[in-house]
Amino acid sequence: MISDFLALFGLTSLRQLHAATARADELKARATALQERLEATKQDSERWKRKSQQTAARLDSANKEAERWKQKDAGHLTELSRLSRAEKLTKLAREHLLLMETKLDVMEGAITVLDRRTRSQKEPSKVAITEPPANTHRD
Repeated sequence: MISDFLALFGLTSLRQLHAATARADELKARATALQERLEATKQDSERWKRKSQQTAARLDSANKEAERWKQKDAGHLTELSRLSRAEKLTKLAREHLLLMETKLDVMEGAITVLDRRTRSQKEPSKVAITEPPANTHRD
């Protein structure tokens, strides 16, 4: 009842005043603690933001490096393809050369056989020469 009467004039009891003051002190302490946590969180957020930017810069650098290696790799693959083609052409050329050498050996053998036959047919009809031909070289 007294509290209603005091409330009518905008006043309160001493007990309520002490409770409200204690509550206000608790809330101020809590507000200060929350303010400190907010500042710490802001600093932490700024630190993570800087780390994120550094990581993004490193990632960009790594992506550029990877792209450079991909281009080098593409160049090496092109060179490897060219060398593989050259190796195949060299192998093919060696096979053709071996085939030509074989054909030349066969032709040489055939010519030798033909030469022997023609010489053997001519020799019996020739007159045997007893003396070797005279040396016509003049010293």
